[in-house]
Amino acid sequence: MLPGVTVQRPVPGSVRIVTRDELLNVLSGLRLARIAGQRAPHKPLLVLWLLGRFAATGSTSVTYADLEEPVSGLINEFGPDVTSQARARERAAMPFVHLERTLWDPRDSDGRPIASDAPERGNRLRAQGARGRLRPEVETLLADPGTLADAARLLLERYFDPTQAGRVGGAVGWDLTAPAGTVSAPARPA
Repeated sequence: MLPGVTVQRPVPGSVRIVTRDELLNVLSGLRLARIAGQRAPHKPLLVLWLLGRFAATGSTSVTYADLEEPVSGLINEFGPDVTSQARARERAAMPFVHLERTLWDPRDSDGRPIASDAPERGNRLRAQGARGRLRPEVETLLADPGTLADAARLLLERYFDPTQAGRVGGAVGWDLTAPAGTVSAPARPA
């Protein structure tokens, strides 16, 4: 974990992230579901994918349909096993619906917020035209390359063992071999 970052769980919806330290604190305190006795890394994997998207495009705005396949693939590779092929294809629905609202703003095609207790079903999210993005204040903080790198490094180091962190980092395009305070991020398209 990064020095000076302590975990304090905020009351949902009560905190607006305005500083780098607040962002890192929220990222270090993501609530993880337990599946088959294992902590499920669904939320950290979604956020890492979003950070890579931000590094590449300057935005985290994405439809559920566009993130479903790549994020479900990450969860299938690095999360607990799932027995149903149908559920394996839509595993991104869980973090899409449940990621902390201090970070994430999911909405339907009419711009209505998607409740954090909505069903975790990909077909429902696709039918709603669901889309989400990290909150504007979070994206503003991530525009600083050092903050973006620290956020990625924190997620990889906090939620994955060292061997797995390197594999996860490689799968989402982050290089942990870079010096502290930096991470080699996916390049922005020309």
